[in-house]
Amino acid sequence: MSRIRNREELLSVPAARDVLERRERALDAVEAALLAVEPAGVTRAGLGELAARGIELDGCVVFGFGKASRAMAEAVVEQVRPRAGLVLGFEEGRLGPLRLLRGDHPVPRHDAAERGREVLELARSLGAGDVALCLVSGGGSAMLEVPGPGWTLEAIRRRTVELLRRDVDIGQLNRERAGMWCLKGGGLARAIAPARVVNLVISDVPGFGPEVVASGPTVVPEATTLVIADNDTARTAAARSLGVAREAEPTSGVAAEVGAAFYRRSKPPGRVAGGETTVVVRGPGRGGRNQEFALGAASAWRGGLLLSVGTDGIDGASETAGALLDDVVLTEAARRGLDPARVLAANDSATFFRLAGGRILTGPTGTNVADVHACLRA
Repeated sequence: MSRIRNREELLSVPAARDVLERRERALDAVEAALLAVEPAGVTRAGLGELAARGIELDGCVVFGFGKASRAMAEAVVEQVRPRAGLVLGFEEGRLGPLRLLRGDHPVPRHDAAERGREVLELARSLGAGDVALCLVSGGGSAMLEVPGPGWTLEAIRRRTVELLRRDVDIGQLNRERAGMWCLKGGGLARAIAPARVVNLVISDVPGFGPEVVASGPTVVPEATTLVIADNDTARTAAARSLGVAREAEPTSGVAAEVGAAFYRRSKPPGRVAGGETTVVVRGPGRGGRNQEFALGAASAWRGGLLLSVGTDGIDGASETAGALLDDVVLTEAARRGLDPARVLAANDSATFFRLAGGRILTGPTGTNVADVHACLRA
């Protein structure tokens, strides 16, 4: 089943066959990228690797936090027999012996500190013979919270909003978060000690190590840590699907500018990249970094197709995962009087792609390894 909800709509526009074939290939690449980082699948693979290393997990205690925590926990319950655990995600309930606790992202909930103290209490109950299996994914920074010395939850909420408005990159944001909370930066691992810590990590922070993901609460030198999916996983799958080269270094910088530069350096037959850009908010519009990345290429347009998609399925203040740009979109935009430069100045890329076509809808994917960009040139 397609992960792109409006795939049929994108492939049914009046256009030449080569344009539609190019769109189909690009959407197939998005599907391949999302499948490659599907949380339950990569968790099963990670558990298999741990078993091959002789690490016994039956009877473990699970600590999960992040956007992918529920799906990761489902795979754990299927594959091993945990005896207890707390999983912070987006829902309440139970999953076998595991309790599911609701968190929020990117700003912590009003009860985040209370939830954090429950996690801390469970961590401190473990002994030298226990194994803590930690399921770490993007979004966990705002879900796993116990304020550090000199901080209150409200002060942290205000500081988080301030940093988000400045649109600092995720690496810097998580480094600052680590100083606000007593569980970040290895704090939870220290509370778990002397029990053994085993980490399975889905990384949403391109270019950084696992200690930055969710601000690294359980990643310490003495822990066993496997990164089971990251941005490189997604962009490699997309590049293989398209049969084109991929860029090794993650993208970063101002989204529209980086999108234009990526388009210019993409020679036939095309190229794949990935990473996390930023948006400078100056206008009142709606959109996100992926839609601004795609629209940024309009200033250098010479044909082909460019797309940018957030693997979590949510692009900024919009309901889309991202967007594609091609001649069909630009022709419709011109017919409607939509000027890409003015749209970018107003930060209204979501309106542009809603009216001109080209938006990509997946809904929340339950995972996050940042963004994937692809360009196809004739």
